[in-house]
Amino acid sequence: MRWISDDEPDAAESPFPETWTLDVPCRLARRGEQLRIIIESSESTSKPDAALIKLLQRANRWRLRAEAEEGASMEVLAKEQGVTPSYFARIVRLAYLAPDIVEAIVDGKQPATLTATKLARVYDLPIEWPAQRHRLGFPSA
Repeated sequence: MRWISDDEPDAAESPFPETWTLDVPCRLARRGEQLRIIIESSESTSKPDAALIKLLQRANRWRLRAEAEEGASMEVLAKEQGVTPSYFARIVRLAYLAPDIVEAIVDGKQPATLTATKLARVYDLPIEWPAQRHRLGFPSA
């Protein structure tokens, strides 16, 4: 395809219409103070998200701590970490993500819309791996 401007002599003979419409499935998403246009596709990101990886590391560290402190209440464990019991519980649940989800995040192949903030705010993360994939926007395995 080549661009033809209106002042070129052969512009009137162009097979292209004067106005173009390009439909691209996309949506707006906030990330911090930025507003981004997310172009929907079956492709995922290709660069690992350090914040997501750090969140998964924290989840596993807290899970190991909870297992080591058998009998300790959620309140005590959360207080040790300086967080609320609700936040502590949500993060520890991330230690039980499907292995393919963890691998995709580490490889930077998570859905473009999945951020650490969004993942940390998931209150209703299912324990079943297929349901996790669906809830977080991953393709079915």
